Amino acid sequence: MRSVAMAVAALVAGQAEAGPLVRIDAGDANVSLNEDTDLRPLEAGDEQPGSLCRAPCNARIPGDRRYVIDGPGIIPSEPFELPSSGALRLVVDPGSMSLRHAGRELELLGGVVTVFGGGVLLADPRAADHQALALGLVIGGATAMIAGVLLVAHTHTSVTIYDRGGTHIALDARRGAVTF
Repeated sequence: MRSVAMAVAALVAGQAEAGPLVRIDAGDANVSLNEDTDLRPLEAGDEQPGSLCRAPCNARIPGDRRYVIDGPGIIPSEPFELPSSGALRLVVDPGSMSLRHAGRELELLGGVVTVFGGGVLLADPRAADHQALALGLVIGGATAMIAGVLLVAHTHTSVTIYDRGGTHIALDARRGAVTF
């Protein structure tokens, strides 16, 4: 009977040690480490299904899955995998869903203003009093549209992974693979 109890205790201890010990360094308490599931944007107070822990975490997680960083108002990261053991520090720079939405609105507004200004120019190209205004609308609209595109393109969540000794572990987000 004693050997059965020892075997069960060893099995439970082995399960408790399975997977890496993860700490999340992020400037946002809404950052959470989640299993890679069918992601959706989260509203304030929502909890992502498959959530394993929230920043600062300090928890042991299963090492045989794909993960994403997510949270309310945060753009989900690209899926990634973690080493199956060890102590890891995830440095997260969360992308703002609000900034991405603002970029999309700038794109739309800039496009509308550019088209309107172009229409004024084409409607009466000889009217000098309208040309300056129309040209200003085209330039201003195009500038807003470009700013929106840049805002959308550069607003994302980045994850950098280090072992606890400070060694950088590179994350290739496109492949979801970890390289050392």
